[in-house]
Amino acid sequence: MNRKAILTISIAAASACHAVSPSYIRHYHDTVKSLNDTIVFLDEPDVTATATAVELRGTPTNHKRPGCRYGIVWSYDTLRRNYYTATLSPSGDDNDAVTDSRHVNFEVTYHKPEGDSLMLNKRLTSGMDCERYTNTIGVDIDGDNGMAHIYAGGRNLMSIAEVDMNRRGIPEMGVMAVGRCEVEILMSEKQPDMTAALASEWNEHSLTEYMAGNGLKPEEGLWRYLDRSNDDRYCRMGGDYTVAIVDNGDNGFDIIYLSGAETNGRQWHTGLKKGQLIPTQFAGHYNLVWYDATMRPLTEETSATIETGEILRLDFPLLRTSIRLAKLPTTQK
Repeated sequence: MNRKAILTISIAAASACHAVSPSYIRHYHDTVKSLNDTIVFLDEPDVTATATAVELRGTPTNHKRPGCRYGIVWSYDTLRRNYYTATLSPSGDDNDAVTDSRHVNFEVTYHKPEGDSLMLNKRLTSGMDCERYTNTIGVDIDGDNGMAHIYAGGRNLMSIAEVDMNRRGIPEMGVMAVGRCEVEILMSEKQPDMTAALASEWNEHSLTEYMAGNGLKPEEGLWRYLDRSNDDRYCRMGGDYTVAIVDNGDNGFDIIYLSGAETNGRQWHTGLKKGQLIPTQFAGHYNLVWYDATMRPLTEETSATIETGEILRLDFPLLRTSIRLAKLPTTQK
């Protein structure tokens, strides 16, 4: 994962679907105004995530104090007391003896009770604030491959380093300072594991039994991709989907994925929620929530219409796309 994936989401094109929609949870920790010789772990949403990040913008108040630094801490092991830090420290009086230029020291350290290991050390000048030393440092962690991507900068952020932690998963993260650091911005983000978020109680067996029962509502049943009308500049199909529509007991209907995914097909499996139909005041017309091929929700101006009881049309006007599904006999899948 890199910064574009979780912190900026600056993707220009959409697909349907493959679509552009925020897939992260961002939280600003405004109560943390300063750090003073401390480590603070952040209170973050309790969600299953595939990636996480923390970004800290601060100013050291006494940049001439020896050892003054601030930054990000992660992977704290309460049993072994091991953890990582990525820090920025002002040059203070330790200016370059030849050019007398100020700089910012960047370090990545693995801390252990038996002694710290300095993993990386760089002297940064370009792109850094070397006057007031007001700079930003951030760490993105990809839980799938265990890589920590570290970036920093004064105004614009630059990629500084990548660290292989040799472990997978999402660690607890926090911030720290040696000396005092005034905090301008402290922000954390998590990228939810959408496979977990879209899980339902349905599976192939339970859906088959349910569809064989009596008393199904007209919307309920099995529906298979029929055709589409779309502009490939805005949208491309993620697959020829077959879905089930079931009453969710909350004045609406869940769309349950059965088969047909081509894009990102390994992540889609039977029983995941593919969307939701919310009835409106107009018969046969619904507000639509649709999860695209990358499991991001499409909701803006999306709608669905049941035509003649056998055709379900899904409309994505901002993507200039309509998709039609045909209702199948309950004995057919």
